[in-house]
Amino acid sequence: MKRYTFFFAGVLILMISSEVRAQRVPDPNKGDPNLTQWGIMDGNRVRTLYANYGEIARWPDQPSGEWPK
Repeated sequence: MKRYTFFFAGVLILMISSEVRAQRVPDPNKGDPNLTQWGIMDGNRVRTLYANYGEIARWPDQPSGEWPK
């Protein structure tokens, strides 16, 4: 009986510790990816796409830039 008590206590401790480690704390230096916005910059005979997180000329979308327009 004592052996089973130690076994179940060990399993319980492992389960609780794994749940604590599974919690994800978001990095305070990063923004919310759901708030990403795209726009079109159009001026000086150049048209290109840009995002509010610093990406210019969205690579997968072709054409991502146009000159001369």
